[in-house]
Parts: sequence; structure tokens; C-alpha cells
Amino acid sequence: WGNLRAILAGDFLLAKASEIAASLGTEVAGLLAATIGRLCEGEVIELNDAYRTDRTEESYLAAIDGKTAALLATACRIGGIVGGLERPDIDRLTEFGRAYGMAFQIVDDILDVVATDEQLGKPAGHDLVEGAYNLPTLRALAGPAGDELRTLLGEPIEGERWEQARALVRSGGAIDESVAVAQRYVDEACGLLAPFEGRPAAEALAGASRHLLVGLNDLRATA
Repeated sequence: WGNLRAILAGDFLLAKASEIAASLGTEVAGLLAATIGRLCEGEVIELNDAYRTDRTEESYLAAIDGKTAALLATACRIGGIVGGLERPDIDRLTEFGRAYGMAFQIVDDILDVVATDEQLGKPAGHDLVEGAYNLPTLRALAGPAGDELRTLLGEPIEGERWEQARALVRSGGAIDESVAVAQRYVDEACGLLAPFEGRPAAEALAGASRHLLVGLNDLRATA
């Protein structure tokens, strides 16, 4: 469809979301506005770190916390508010959304390294091209292949350099380390749902959390 149509569609959806939020009261509308601000802040962090091989893991986590995690945390919080839950439960759902969002983005970043275009339904390895060095890349830069990888990164790459860089990220322990980080967030997310045990919605959310890594491990097993 192209960038222009995608932008227009996104603007339309944002307008509709704002309209719906306004109909649900000032708290929900305020949450939506604050989340849009968080998304912009997360994107600014990402842009400031573009092509930086000295990007810190803390900066990466702050970026995805302000983007994917903030969006899902707000979605869960609004669900709790509209569902009439008590405030402690709303706060717990919000934290679940954040933990789920962190795990989701880390898994997505791992898939960007280990999956193919066909498996993803979009170009694989795109983060390396865009200079958005994600958790697997940062772990690889900190590992034994870091010096060699650093000579390939730091600027836009394509072709053979891109293939070499992607292979280096995949060759060491960076992927397993990143999976372990994602697993911690999945465990945190499932733990936050413990007080809701037995409720179908909570079971569905816990299942969705666990499925993040099940799908990733299945893909890696067939790679």
C-alpha cells in the first residue's frame, strides 16, 4: 500500500481511538494521551542511538519500555478500568501489560535475527540495516565476536556485510542470552496474573505470554 497510505490509515485509527477514549471518560483519554507521549519518547531514544555500537542495554530496554511495553500496559489498564476492577487489580494488570510488552518486543527482535523473510512476513534483519541495534546485537557486541562485528556496523549496511553481521549475531551465545531475558519477562507477566487464577481471561493472557517463547523455540528448532 505504500508509506503514504499507511500513515493516513494510522492517523485515522489514532483519531478513532481518541474518539473512543473520550467517550470512556477523562481518565482513559488522559491515559491515551500520555501513552502517545511515551511512544514518542521511546522512538526518540531509538533514533538517538541509531548506528551506535556503544549503545547500552539500558538504553535499549528504556526504548522498548517506552514503545511496545507502554502501549500494551495502557491497553491492559484501560481494560481493567472499563471492566470495573479494583485499583490494585488495575495496577497489577498494567504491570502485566508492561512485562508482556517487554517480552513481546525482545522476542520480535530475536526473530529479526533468526527468522527468514517468509517466516516473518516482512524483511528479516531489518534492524541491522536501520541501525536499531537490538538485544541480540548488543549481546553479540559484548561477546567474543564483538570486535569483528563492530567493524561491520556503525553505518547503513547491505549485501555481504549484512549477511556477515547477521551471521555473527547468530553464531555466539547472544540469541540464547536474549531468550533468557525474554523468559524472565514472561515469568514476571505470568506471576502478575496469579491472583486472577481460574478466570478465563487471565488464563488466556498467561497462555499468550507463554506462547511467545513456544513459537520462537519451535522456529529455532526447524531452522
